[in-house]
Amino acid sequence: MASFDIAPENPGLFNRDDYYDVLAALRRDAPVYQYEARSWTVARYDDVREVSRDPARFCSGRGVLMNDPLRNAGEIHGSILHMDPPAHGAWRQLVKRRFTPRATSTLEGSVRAAARWRGPVSAS
Repeated sequence: MASFDIAPENPGLFNRDDYYDVLAALRRDAPVYQYEARSWTVARYDDVREVSRDPARFCSGRGVLMNDPLRNAGEIHGSILHMDPPAHGAWRQLVKRRFTPRATSTLEGSVRAAARWRGPVSAS
């Protein structure tokens, strides 16, 4: 199996000159890649969808984000991202109307302004 010099927890990864080449190589050569103990990348769309729809094997309640506090015995209370069924479904029903294309389109101006204000992410 191919080996990749990646650390998705490092924001600088996304600023590498070869970032898109690395993603293409992962999709082609290592669509599911263990880059360190208990940490994997899933590079293909269909595989990501399968993971997100299989809570019996892939649990959100133990961490879903890079540098997730739950991975290191931390706590996050009230985050729908960190919920598994059946709690996730109940909360999703409650908030789903706020995340339709029409509802989120009203946020475009403020999101664009915030993105311009922040500037580029430093590679360090």
